[in-house]
Amino acid sequence: MPRRAIIFLIVFIDLIGFGIVLPMLPLYAERFGAKGLMIGLIVASFSIMQVIFSPFWGRLSDRIGRRPVLLISVGTGTLSYILFAIGSAQEGSMALIYILISRIFAGACGGNINVTQAYIADITPSRHRAAGMGLVGMAFSLGLICGPAIGAFSAHWGMAAPAAVAAMLSGLSFLLALFILKESLLPEHRKKVNSLKPPNRWIIWKSAMQHPQIGTLCFFLFVSTFCFACYEVTLGLLAESNLRYDTTHIGYLFAWHGLIAALIQGLLIRRWSARWGEHWLIVASFFCSALALFLIPWFHSVIPFVCAITLNSLAVSLNRPTTFGLISRYAPPERQGELLGVSQSMGGLARIVSPIICMVLFTKAVWMPFVFCGLIALATVFFVLSFARKAPAQPPLQPPPATPVPEESPSIYL
Repeated sequence: MPRRAIIFLIVFIDLIGFGIVLPMLPLYAERFGAKGLMIGLIVASFSIMQVIFSPFWGRLSDRIGRRPVLLISVGTGTLSYILFAIGSAQEGSMALIYILISRIFAGACGGNINVTQAYIADITPSRHRAAGMGLVGMAFSLGLICGPAIGAFSAHWGMAAPAAVAAMLSGLSFLLALFILKESLLPEHRKKVNSLKPPNRWIIWKSAMQHPQIGTLCFFLFVSTFCFACYEVTLGLLAESNLRYDTTHIGYLFAWHGLIAALIQGLLIRRWSARWGEHWLIVASFFCSALALFLIPWFHSVIPFVCAITLNSLAVSLNRPTTFGLISRYAPPERQGELLGVSQSMGGLARIVSPIICMVLFTKAVWMPFVFCGLIALATVFFVLSFARKAPAQPPLQPPPATPVPEESPSIYL
């Protein structure tokens, strides 16, 4: 089986499990007696841990290889779903403790997305990186379409059943990685990384942010994720207000978004990036995002509302694979995992900040978070235009200062 197909299946199966558990979090937390702050902490705990630990797992994959880190990540993800299932069978505060620990554990050990992106970068020629990242994005979107449906179906067997199904699917993903997946990182790249004592993680962040291309792309990723997280957390409430939609129909809207994203990232992004270039696709993504966010809150009938969210789905689908593809092109082979981990952390940081700000705005007026994020996306268009004009090939990012160490004793750091 081709390695890209295996990576696709690993991400797809893993995201089905994530999609099963994610919609249940607020409902289960409320069911077990949590109030607003505790519910927010449980939902945000995964992203908080990812912000802290994603660069570590990325750097570790540069040192020991992608396959071992994927096995650790997917294996511990399986354990986190088991903890969630155990917690779902408890009552009151004990259930909340189990669920919170499971999400903290899943976020801390969940380095599989940026490591799979590094894996794709290892096996994909530079000019096709956006298409390779689009494959990961397609698996991500399809998993998030299937996950909630499987979770809703399995919930008929009890509150612990959805998390148990997620654990079984994650275990299947682990077996695929264990028995079929081969290592992608060349030995000479691992040797080069292991010949240096790794710098402090803050130096890694500083090194990435000071690079004119990678730092700028991480900023664009933060902005796009901030705008999408706003859309993600408020769309259901807006659909309930404007269209009088119930939970089932809101689920259809998110499934439609996932379907559009999967089609574009899986079938069209390679052709479009080859024709227009990744930089100009990022320009188009921010312009489409701004336009969609300005339009969405004012529609009170189904067809224009769906057209507006389709435009936003197009924006998201253009942005993520092209941005990650460019980051992987500017990064040297021995630092792919580390730098993609930094970029994932930037996205995670946006997912922590955005829901808090946008929910405050939503309580004042339902249109405010959409217009606010639309203005941010529109302002970013001008920065991206400048970036696209100045974006000829740039020397890869040099490693931050590091100290040689004996070859037989490579260090692993946090």
